[in-house]
Amino acid sequence: MEDRSKGSLERTLNRMHIDPAKLPHTMLGPGGLAAGVQRAILAQPTMPAVVFLEGIDLLGDSSDGRSVSNELKLLQQVAEHYHIALVGSTGAPKQKPKEGYVALRDRVIGSTVWARKTETIVVLQRENGKETDDMTLMTVLPRNDKPEEFQLVWERGRFRALTAEEIQAGQEKTTTDAFVEWVFGRETFTRNQAKAAFKSMSGRTLTERLEGMVTAGAVKRHTKGTQVFFSVPAVLGQEA
Repeated sequence: MEDRSKGSLERTLNRMHIDPAKLPHTMLGPGGLAAGVQRAILAQPTMPAVVFLEGIDLLGDSSDGRSVSNELKLLQQVAEHYHIALVGSTGAPKQKPKEGYVALRDRVIGSTVWARKTETIVVLQRENGKETDDMTLMTVLPRNDKPEEFQLVWERGRFRALTAEEIQAGQEKTTTDAFVEWVFGRETFTRNQAKAAFKSMSGRTLTERLEGMVTAGAVKRHTKGTQVFFSVPAVLGQEA
């Protein structure tokens, strides 16, 4: 690890309900990154299957493409020689909301070599870009496969993936909120207009939403000849 102190790591492990005494960890210190990893794994009683490098971009000049390329090449040789998996965390460059990179692989801080020479990239970002957002999006970018996206929530000191039921409920809530906003943004509307605006909503669900609003008094139903339309009383009252 490089971007936090030993005490900070131990507090993080305790929060994740992991006993620090049972998870070997060390500060690599000065010297080459690959050499430091080799010393660390050889100091263990058994060869680890996975080595996690916390703050891999801080060990050297992350913006120097040649330096990054050489270090990654040496790391890959260590991984192949000892048959281990190497996972490293990096920072992300500061960006304004409308200046993000199109390709997620390009969000790794420093040289583009990080993404070009790495097998798999995992990008973590808040759903709406705010630190207080409830959901975090994790995008896995394999070199030779289709990207995958996971929706994560914070629970008991760790992230966990949302269940299919939770995702569906969230989608339904988002659609319902959008539907309510659409209704109250109009003076009058017909069922066909509502259906055209929300094509993904089934006819039965749309009818249930409208009937619920009518029953609650939030929306009024009107009949003019053969035509049926709806109005929002608060809007009509303001006009009067």
